[in-house]
Amino acid sequence: MDSNKASLLLVDRRLLHRERIKMRLETVYNVMDFAVLADALRYARLRPPGAIVICEDHARGEDFHFLQSLRLEPAFGSLPIIIILAEENPAQTARAMRAGATTCLAKPYLPSVLVSLISAAMNQVCERSWEALPELAAAALKSSVKMFHAVADGIASGQPVLYADINAGCLPLLEAVNGDGVGNILQGVRQHDDYTYAHSLRVAVFLSVFGRNIGLSANEQGVLTAGGLLHDIGKTSIAALLLNKPGRLTDSEYAVMKSHVTASVHMLKEFPGLPEGVLVIAGQHHEKLDGSGYPNALPGSKLNELARMAAIVDIFSALTDRRVYKPTMTPEESFALMTNEMSTQLDMPLLRYFRQILYDTHIAQPQPVLLDG
Repeated sequence: MDSNKASLLLVDRRLLHRERIKMRLETVYNVMDFAVLADALRYARLRPPGAIVICEDHARGEDFHFLQSLRLEPAFGSLPIIIILAEENPAQTARAMRAGATTCLAKPYLPSVLVSLISAAMNQVCERSWEALPELAAAALKSSVKMFHAVADGIASGQPVLYADINAGCLPLLEAVNGDGVGNILQGVRQHDDYTYAHSLRVAVFLSVFGRNIGLSANEQGVLTAGGLLHDIGKTSIAALLLNKPGRLTDSEYAVMKSHVTASVHMLKEFPGLPEGVLVIAGQHHEKLDGSGYPNALPGSKLNELARMAAIVDIFSALTDRRVYKPTMTPEESFALMTNEMSTQLDMPLLRYFRQILYDTHIAQPQPVLLDG
């Protein structure tokens, strides 16, 4: 099993349907499939999953009673359970919810919708776990996810969010970073199933740490934090199955992925009062000093320090993120790759300084790996 993927149990008596759903879900999750709910339960008691998906003919009669019994076991009290119904049926949906279903989905449905429901249910569990964190870290995580979703909702509804509200949503994150809460924040978001949010939060944290240690003011750190949290907001319009696709993307898929940069800038330009620095981070974090980046292939002479910092932090975070389609690198492995293989693309003095900051602040631990340059 891939340790970077959350585990999921799929229960469906119909083999062909079960295999079809499993094939779609395996791009995002480790999936164990069963024909009988009791067999799935025995497996789950030994290896607790992140969620269970039960297809429609398991959600009738005695199976609702079985679901109620399952909820009485402490290990499964908050486990996300998604019921797939054969058709839209309000009475059946209400019955399933009373029995303990987290949510229901009626056929026909798109695989992306099922993935979104599973992800949202898992995220609720993750976010509830933040209550056990120290106060500063918990407040930072709660505020950042609320603000991230408020921005996404504002874009979807055509009602942009004021920068004053964005900045207010970032303040608890800044306070936690300046109060040495970075480790708890990074650990708290590690199991979050919204990879765009999780990656964006990590970028915001690392940019804030970077800014604080090079002597930026509180307002300037706020711009870095907001820029990091919003730099990939254009990805909210890209399907999760594409964002998490394993293996090589086709040319057309890669074009869609790259389009998130211009989409982010287009979206953020509608936000009243947004500082230029936030747009620079969103628009230039994939540009490279040698002109090989995108979307505008800007050379180093056109990239200011903010753009250079954003590129370093985005790549470092992507390499060390938990992602379903790649192994996670250690910080030192990431710095080695960035130094040895990207020396013409990244600002090497800034990269060395960023590396030293993370080690001096104990956010990362150095390992005996030799770096060139």
